[in-house]
Amino acid sequence: MIVRRESLLVEIGTEEMPPATLAEMGEKFAAGLSSALSEAKFCERSARAFYTPRRLAVQVPEVLARQPDQHVVRKGPPLSQAYGVDGKPTPAAIGFAKSCQLPVDSLERSETEGRLLAAFTQPGAALEEIMSQVLDQAVAAIPIAKRMRWDEKHVEFVRPVRWLCVLHGTKVLACRLFGVTAGGKTCGHRYHHPGMVAVESAECYEKTLERKQVIADFALRRRHIVAAVEAEAAAAGGRVFAEPADFDLTAALTEWPQAATAAFDKTFLSLPEEIVIHTLRESVQVFPVTDASGMLMPRFIFVANVESPDVAVVRNGYERVVRPRLADAAFFFEQDKKTKLEDRHAQLKDVVFQQKLGTLADKTARIEKLAIMLAGTCDADAADLSRAARLCKCDLTTNMVGEFPALQGVVGRLYADADGEAQAVGIAIDEHYRPRHAGDVLPTSAIGSALALADKTDTITGIFSTGNAPTGAKDPFALRRAALGIIRILIEKKIALDLKSLIRDSLSLHRNHPSNSDCADEVFAFFQERLKGYCLDQGSAYDRVDAVTAVQPVCPLDFIRRLQAVEHFTRMPEAESLTRMNKRIRNILKNQELPQDASDTALPDEPAEQNLQQAAASCAAHVKLLLDKVRYLDAMLELGRLREPMDRFFDEVMVMSENQTQRSRRLMLLARIRSLFLEIADFSRLNTGTNRAADQP
Repeated sequence: MIVRRESLLVEIGTEEMPPATLAEMGEKFAAGLSSALSEAKFCERSARAFYTPRRLAVQVPEVLARQPDQHVVRKGPPLSQAYGVDGKPTPAAIGFAKSCQLPVDSLERSETEGRLLAAFTQPGAALEEIMSQVLDQAVAAIPIAKRMRWDEKHVEFVRPVRWLCVLHGTKVLACRLFGVTAGGKTCGHRYHHPGMVAVESAECYEKTLERKQVIADFALRRRHIVAAVEAEAAAAGGRVFAEPADFDLTAALTEWPQAATAAFDKTFLSLPEEIVIHTLRESVQVFPVTDASGMLMPRFIFVANVESPDVAVVRNGYERVVRPRLADAAFFFEQDKKTKLEDRHAQLKDVVFQQKLGTLADKTARIEKLAIMLAGTCDADAADLSRAARLCKCDLTTNMVGEFPALQGVVGRLYADADGEAQAVGIAIDEHYRPRHAGDVLPTSAIGSALALADKTDTITGIFSTGNAPTGAKDPFALRRAALGIIRILIEKKIALDLKSLIRDSLSLHRNHPSNSDCADEVFAFFQERLKGYCLDQGSAYDRVDAVTAVQPVCPLDFIRRLQAVEHFTRMPEAESLTRMNKRIRNILKNQELPQDASDTALPDEPAEQNLQQAAASCAAHVKLLLDKVRYLDAMLELGRLREPMDRFFDEVMVMSENQTQRSRRLMLLARIRSLFLEIADFSRLNTGTNRAADQP
């Protein structure tokens, strides 16, 4: 029987969903549905995701109407239990046959396995029969931070579900989700086409919505927004000021985006441009416009979700929203400047940072002490660094940051400049929050780098000391982001800093609020995991990262230098022999108790052993000099010279001699050689050439 393959459409229609997580929800829903259908053998091709503020939809091509039949072989009871002494089937055999819906005499007696076997063809299930189960599995894959209930129902979703469309080709599949019965209709634009409209087939879903003024494809909608906004900016004689995330957010807020240009009073241009830009982008979610020289123009571009016959009315509405927001910002700015940052320091005593860690005044005092400890390492001016540390949290008490929290640091720099503080102090106040997110820029100044390191380290060690280390699901203080920021600063700014010392110094400053003060090792392990992730994200192979991690370098910059040397060395001819030697020594020393007494310094009788001992001693002296100069690659090349004496040693010498003195001496020799390798990395963990598995001893 030929089973038809047609496109499958699933659309969940809702009230407007949170824009920040719309794309992730849409992609996860598509991946979940595709995975569930693939596991059930209904399709092999990946799904296409559609998502707008009011819908999550998935279109899967070439989906079978029924699963393929499966040939099944089930194992039954042992033959000794399946038949009695009279040769008749026992209840165990009869029950097994019944469970397989087969007569007992059709069961196969397998002499090789010594048990009954049942072979039969299991008919595939119809798509419609398991659609509800598939939908439940796909919906479970959608990440939802906060769920809602509605209409006194016990079902929960990110927003109330208003319709459900499930089509296989042109056929509506009978199923229910969130208390809603599936149909073959969708809903057009909320204002232009608010009624339900029939979808003729799963294939024509996108075109059906386009006729009802909904661009269902997120990427297409985003491209349309970018083109329209850039065209409006060009027409206004300027360029749009935007980041990719701004276009993402706008696409998540609209179904039929329409761009136009509006204006604001040019007197607001007297405000610092950071404040104007933030107010426009974050508070009103419109696009600022700059001229050819990069200066702000009294223009902005809005993207409405409606195609109005009178654009002037919509423009006037946006201008009426922007005007008071800019006026508020101007008022806060002028009011805040009446109080200097220094005078705000006393107010930090009234702001709790964390219940067990005290106030922001306590945190500021710790940051200042830790930053001064870092001044020399970061090559930062101690006086300016101390001043920046004292003032770095003062802007948190301002009206401006209270209204626009994302401007913390930026506002501090602006007010520090207005107070006549040194320029380096203002820059450091702004930069100590960097990097604020993944991919963000790092501090540019030495003072900013030291202050950022101190602030982030204080937060991490403090929270760990209270016993609130992040879990797999929760990280309310964003400690992973802070740790990655520290690692990036140390590596990318080439700051050679001992992380263990930094952690211990920071924990010592928390002694007034101890609950878990002995967590230095736990914090260091936390950093190590972030460092491994950083290296893997940069494209390093896992075995290379693992080899360096095994020796636990305390300095992230040193970790990277070792890793770079290992990666370079693995591409050289010496790598295979060096790795093989390490694996062989590791296997020999495994589970061996090395002698504590190393007083026997007599040269061995075996020439091969004597040769290796001398080569190892000479190599150790050279390697030490190279390591002192951080020349890891040269040190590895020097270790590669042990290949020939090592090969001869293993060919001519029995390591596990019956003579206890010989065995102890040879094990100690191998242990010393292995310790030389471990000064750089654990090469036995590498996969190079043909050495994919550990050599036998």
